[in-house]
Amino acid sequence: MSVKKAFTDTARFTSSDPEPLVAASLACGACLKRPVTVLLVEGDDVAVAISWCEVCGVATEVTLNPEQLLRIAMKPPGSMLIQTVN
Repeated sequence: MSVKKAFTDTARFTSSDPEPLVAASLACGACLKRPVTVLLVEGDDVAVAISWCEVCGVATEVTLNPEQLLRIAMKPPGSMLIQTVN
């Protein structure tokens, strides 16, 4: 499946939010399906979570602050596979 147009967004959850809210922040920007794999790209001040929807082929980029990055890295939502790139 080819990757279609990317959606960009900013995550809207805190480290204490429940798993469904964290997972929803990483959902596909087109069809709202939960990603299976998320690539975390760390920067100096912010990080980006990138996922590719297996259902519709759309790429979604979500900007994360350091607290959100730590939350996803330490306690990934559900069965998501999280890969980190420094």
